[in-house]
Amino acid sequence: MLDASDSTLRLRPVDLTALRLRYLLPITAVAVLLGTVAPEVWRLAIFAMAAIGIAVAAGPQALFALMVVTSGVSFSQVTDGEKSMLASLGGINIDGLRLLTVLAGFTAISLAAPRILGALRFQPIYLLFLFFAATSVAWSDSQLEGARLATKLAYPLIGYSLAYHVCMTRSSALIPSFLAAAALVATVVGLGIGLVTGEWTSMEGSFRYRGSLGFSTYGLFCSMTALCAYAFWGSARSRPHLVLFLVMATQLVATGTRVALICLAAGLLAFDLGRRRFGRVAAVVLVGVVIWNTVPTLGKRTGAIPFPGTVTDLTGVAEGVNLSGRLIVWQDVWAAMVQGGGAFGHGLGSSSTYLTGRYSGAKIAHNEYLRLWAETGPVGIALFLLAYGALLFALCRVAITSPRARELALLGICAVITFLVASVTDNTLDYYATFSLFPWVLAGAAFGLRDSTGATLVTRLQPRPTQ
Repeated sequence: MLDASDSTLRLRPVDLTALRLRYLLPITAVAVLLGTVAPEVWRLAIFAMAAIGIAVAAGPQALFALMVVTSGVSFSQVTDGEKSMLASLGGINIDGLRLLTVLAGFTAISLAAPRILGALRFQPIYLLFLFFAATSVAWSDSQLEGARLATKLAYPLIGYSLAYHVCMTRSSALIPSFLAAAALVATVVGLGIGLVTGEWTSMEGSFRYRGSLGFSTYGLFCSMTALCAYAFWGSARSRPHLVLFLVMATQLVATGTRVALICLAAGLLAFDLGRRRFGRVAAVVLVGVVIWNTVPTLGKRTGAIPFPGTVTDLTGVAEGVNLSGRLIVWQDVWAAMVQGGGAFGHGLGSSSTYLTGRYSGAKIAHNEYLRLWAETGPVGIALFLLAYGALLFALCRVAITSPRARELALLGICAVITFLVASVTDNTLDYYATFSLFPWVLAGAAFGLRDSTGATLVTRLQPRPTQ
């Protein structure tokens, strides 16, 4: 609008808040109501329109908060874990709807403010990997599963872009706040579900706490949030972060997830080595060894079972997949899919179809390197490794050259290491919201803090000097 209050005509800023309240929010509310009564084939489009309206009305910071704060919570119980929504389109659950909501909202925000995509220029290799992986869906025998996995591969990049934008334009202090909120929300929701339903564990015969996600997924979530809390406590001597670290580490141990404990130990060791705190390195090793050897659901259940040299019928052998079961599944995928798979693999999502037809308890390879090799071939796995190698290199360079972002870059390095370790024995790409999101969020925040002109995370986290 024009303002002629003085001799110079100038544009008066548009009141975005009024615009959102008057138009976007009512339209979004109507779309949600229509989505509940519309024919199933139209619901996805209508809910996507509602997501776009919500995202544009709330802005990138709110979308980022939604992604991070709800990362440790699963809403799939609403549909009893089944993909019963939109069955004619392949089926999704509430978590899938959240994924599509974030994708639609981020697309709308990017169209309204293309600068949100600026951080992607730092990740050309991962973008190339994502493009190749998505293209491989064309020759997959499970195109629906491949399309789902492609969206999961894109999800961390959204968190990365939004984290970069938040640290560039808002405040880097939001990163520790959102991560702490994610841990607290997950803890409260998990305990609440246990109190209401009485279902505290995911297995009969042994206590393995599940939260709202299941023991393996929640254990890996706890490893990431505990690592972040430890880093923030180590940088600022913040007692709340120390308490949060202990709470999340305790829940991790209660899940009995071995790889999660190993990942947390790897992250803590990398962080303390990066800060040259060798006394803490020794303490982490000592405590880790004690926990591993005293908790029944951790080290005591890691028994080696002889692997048969020749297996003709693997059906049922890998049910209730444990370490030895994984070895059998890996050998099967290697022999049947990797060997003879060609340079481009069998297509994204193909290994899930293969394993579903052979096992009742192992529908995923539980090794992302083997899975990507089988599905996208040597080309895809090479691009994947190069992408994460480039991310690590960029974070190391930030840690060396940018004092203001050093602490956050070091934490990002540790998170990437944690992710790469977990990917050896788990399907971490399927944990897109609860695990693989965090390395990219921390990387985007570190890059955004490096490029910003505001206060640094280092000064916010450094202890105050004594008088």
